[in-house]
Amino acid sequence: MSIKVRKSKPAGSLLVPPSKSQTMRALLFGAAGNGISRVDAFLKSADTERMIYALKMFGADFSLSGESLEIKGTGGEWRGADDVIDVGNSGIMLRFLAAIAVNAPGYTVLTGDASIRKMRNMQELLSGITQLGGEAVSTRANGLAPVVIRGPLTNRRAKIRGVDSQPVSSLMIAAALQRGIFRIDVDEMGEVPWVELTAAWLKKAGAKVSLQGSSITVEMHSSFNSFDYRIGGDISSAAFPAAAALISGTEVELKGLQKDDGQGDIRFFQIIETMGAKVVWSPCGTTLKVCPGDLCGIEIDINDCIDAIAALSVIACYSKGKTVIRNAEAARFKECDRIGVLASELKKMGARIQTIDDGLVIEGGPLQGAVVNSHHDHRMAMAFIAAGLGADGETYVQETSCIEKTYANFPEEMRRMGADLKCV
Repeated sequence: MSIKVRKSKPAGSLLVPPSKSQTMRALLFGAAGNGISRVDAFLKSADTERMIYALKMFGADFSLSGESLEIKGTGGEWRGADDVIDVGNSGIMLRFLAAIAVNAPGYTVLTGDASIRKMRNMQELLSGITQLGGEAVSTRANGLAPVVIRGPLTNRRAKIRGVDSQPVSSLMIAAALQRGIFRIDVDEMGEVPWVELTAAWLKKAGAKVSLQGSSITVEMHSSFNSFDYRIGGDISSAAFPAAAALISGTEVELKGLQKDDGQGDIRFFQIIETMGAKVVWSPCGTTLKVCPGDLCGIEIDINDCIDAIAALSVIACYSKGKTVIRNAEAARFKECDRIGVLASELKKMGARIQTIDDGLVIEGGPLQGAVVNSHHDHRMAMAFIAAGLGADGETYVQETSCIEKTYANFPEEMRRMGADLKCV
């Protein structure tokens, strides 16, 4: 599906969809829990449906009760998966299910779609599992899925490179599920807020977790606690209506957020405020108003919020002066090479943008409508739609069905707020 975008000015309020990162953690931790956990306002998407299906294979049980999802946990008594687990396009599912695989009986095979098998490197996680005494191999010996994993973890210390936070989080979860005291040393630890988010979930589950510089200690001696939890809005997703408003020179009110729930992409709003936008939180921290301003380019260390690179890049195109985005190496290994794709596709719209090893350099200036492609990446699709709202002429964004991964009604919400969008 393609979407045609014309210059227009969407404005108003919307409810931000639930956080994918928090939903995935809630599903896994509930499945590991001892008893019944309840999750309210969880994200309903193809990724979360696949996660639930996989966790059922490992022995957990899920049922809907009104708007709540009830999870009957395994208490750590996992069942062996009786089939290959296909994670689809979900990198977090690929990495996090490996933590269960080393604690379940028998071998577990994890695979996914073409993007997973070509882009989502598993080598650091496979190395970490092997160092901890488990078995973990790539079937093609290239560090990519399909991977075969088996536990238990018989050693208590590992060292990996942590530019991507997901392998680090996976080892932390695997260690807690195995029980005992584990130490994980991390070179080049990146995306630190997301590692801290996993630590917060582990502490809620009953573990002791210490993050000291590049060293992480996880201590757990029992099954995970069950819990009740309400998922807040996805700040990574909220970045796109905010970008649309700033590009269009309008105001947007974002509802359903939880300012202090630990999502790393909260840094996005601090960055756009530095660029000149006005950002106002409600007293309770659940609603955010984003208002336009004289946007100016700045230098950005984006490592805390790498998923925001797409939204920030299109905002930078409409800002005065030069924006330099650095420390985004992990963005090259998402659903696509986001650094490369942002540069190549925005250049089609006339953007003055160039790549550097770990980021982008962007000179602000007017954009022209063009035909651009999302490369099957939900964040690319939403970013290009936002860019088209300020461009002269018509912008055609190809391959937009991927938006359903995190924000299925984004085009509909933009139209409701006044954006000139049409499916073609």
